[in-house]
Amino acid sequence: RIEKQAVYRSMAVTFLGLCIVLLAAGVIFVSGDADGIIDAVYEAVSGFATVGLTCGVTDRSGVLTKLA
Repeated sequence: RIEKQAVYRSMAVTFLGLCIVLLAAGVIFVSGDADGIIDAVYEAVSGFATVGLTCGVTDRSGVLTKLA
């Protein structure tokens, strides 16, 4: 059996990661560097997962986007 505490902790970590990705995508989108929301989410998920893929947003982005 899996303890309830472990399940709650894993759900909290998952929710926190989702919040971080959505916040970063929002910053990227609002800063105007991304062409659309899909590009912003793609960049945020790629950065969070340390995949290293990009759709070109980081090449033309400003300092705020690179920090997000």
